[in-house]
Amino acid sequence: SEEMRQMREEARQLDQRQQELGERLAEVQKEEPAGSLRGSRDRQELGEHLGEQRQQLEDLLEEMQQTVTDAEAVEPLLAQKLYDAFRETRQRRVEEQLEAANELLERGFDQPAAEQEQQARQGISRLRENVEQAAESVLGDETESLRRAVSELDELSRQLNQEIQRGDPRESDQDEGASRAGQQPGDQPPGEQQPGEQQPGEQ
Repeated sequence: SEEMRQMREEARQLDQRQQELGERLAEVQKEEPAGSLRGSRDRQELGEHLGEQRQQLEDLLEEMQQTVTDAEAVEPLLAQKLYDAFRETRQRRVEEQLEAANELLERGFDQPAAEQEQQARQGISRLRENVEQAAESVLGDETESLRRAVSELDELSRQLNQEIQRGDPRESDQDEGASRAGQQPGDQPPGEQQPGEQQPGEQ
């Protein structure tokens, strides 16, 4: 379970970074001519980030492949979902698209680079969705898990309050003592008779 939580988080981070890179690439294309010094530096930096994304993607796919092997016997549904996600990402050629975007940026071909990056971004988003679905098969839906946790806490709180109300024996003794202390001298419990009193009908 912990392994799947980590994998899901890695996929989400990969997707978020790629979205940010796509936005940054669009800004560079719009604002900085390819021949300018600043534009060249920014494109080089973007290319480096795309290379890092490619490596992160490769690491994630290798992790998924290993998990498929490990889970095949004990978690067949998880293994199948991860395998499908792995295969779809390979078929989309996402790694090659990231590499192509990097090389095209270095050469100053902004538009083809942006097209390759967009396709890679879509593939990574799809991968993130697939990993989340695979994780849900073993971890359950996060919202439902939180709802159950809150419900369990409410039930524990209710039980604790009942225990408190049922009482500490010392509190019961104190209440009984206070009741006795409230009786006036000479008061008799109901049904008891003072010496010398006659019951009705006695002569």
